[in-house]
Amino acid sequence: MPKLTTLVTVDLSFTGLSDPSTKRKDFYEELKKRNWNKVAGVTTGWRIHWPEGKTQSSALAEIKEDLRAAIAATSVATSRVSAYWHTGVGDFGSF
Repeated sequence: MPKLTTLVTVDLSFTGLSDPSTKRKDFYEELKKRNWNKVAGVTTGWRIHWPEGKTQSSALAEIKEDLRAAIAATSVATSRVSAYWHTGVGDFGSF
């Protein structure tokens, strides 16, 4: 089974927050702690390379867990999340 990579775009909402730039930085740091990598040049883009044998369904559960943890740690809200899967053989999907 080819290795799974996921690209996620996360649009954040800072409505009612007094210091959005600090909250954004804190949110990003929380994702980095969870092995996510910021996509250079894409403001909202993140990627992760999963271990061999990771399925889309288990990756999706972990993505949701990681985003919920980052939201809880920073008190920001997401206004939109999109995920794209790639196994190295050209199949892409989204949720």
